[in-house]
Amino acid sequence: MLLDELTGHRLFDAHLHLPFFTDPVAFATEAERQGLAIFSQAVTPEEYLRLQPLLDACENVRQGVGIHPWWIADGRCTDSDVDTVVDLMGSTPWVGEVGLDFSPRRPNHEGQVAAFRRIAQAAGAEGDKVLSIHAVRSVST
Repeated sequence: MLLDELTGHRLFDAHLHLPFFTDPVAFATEAERQGLAIFSQAVTPEEYLRLQPLLDACENVRQGVGIHPWWIADGRCTDSDVDTVVDLMGSTPWVGEVGLDFSPRRPNHEGQVAAFRRIAQAAGAEGDKVLSIHAVRSVST
C-alpha cells in the first residue's frame, strides 16, 4: 500500500496545503524532525509543478497533483488544466485536491462534475492512486 511508505512517522497529516506556506520546505523539514508525514495538496497543476522539485527532497512529504473545484468554479482553471492533471497523474500515485463544491458561492457545477469525472476515471484506469477529495453539498452527485 502507498501509505506504507510513510509508516516510519508517528503522525500523518492527510490534507495540508504546503504551497500556501511562506517556506514550504522549511515547514516540511521541521515536520520531519517532529515525526510528521504530510500529504500536501496542490490546487492547480502549475502549483504542483512549481513545488514538486522542491518537495522531492523531503522524505516525509507526498505532493498530490490536483485541481481544486473552486478554481474550476470560478474559471481560474480550464479544460486544459484538467488535461495537465490527468497527464501528471501518470507520474504519481498522489492526487489531490480534487472534487466538487456545490455551495451557493461556487457556480459552474457542470464544469466541476466534468473535471472530477475525468480525473476519477483516469485514477481508476491507472489504479493504485490515493485521492484527497473535496466534497461540499455534492454527495448525491
